[in-house]
Amino acid sequence: MTNPMNNDEKAVSGLTLFAGVAAGGAVGAAARYGLGLWLNPEPFSGFPWGTLAANAAGCLLLGALTGYASVRGMHAFWKETIGTGVIGSFTTFSAFGAETFGLLRNGYVGLALLYAVLSIALGYSAARAGLTIGGSVRKRGGNFG
Repeated sequence: MTNPMNNDEKAVSGLTLFAGVAAGGAVGAAARYGLGLWLNPEPFSGFPWGTLAANAAGCLLLGALTGYASVRGMHAFWKETIGTGVIGSFTTFSAFGAETFGLLRNGYVGLALLYAVLSIALGYSAARAGLTIGGSVRKRGGNFG
């Protein structure tokens, strides 16, 4: 079966999706920045609670989104806008790496190890919980989007 969309419709659809991801990214990045300021008012001072919280919450949310979409279905626009845009920009592997390195560089080897282990354990557990929560939604009515 061929796609009934012509090239102009595909371009508009692609641009709409790109705009959705960009807008979602702005929302997620601002939320991440706010959370970081709230939990770590001074960057690279002490334990990186902001990054740990953002990454764990992002794993939970992305798991829930994935679980929900697998049961109820979800339009690609919303899945990409929320998943790639909002959640993708809210979480931060690069800050995790930089903060772990910063802890090691400053001689906090035990704290760096604790941070790495907590990040992985909480991320996995949160993603698993999110998949369970999102996947438990019963299929009723229409799909999101």
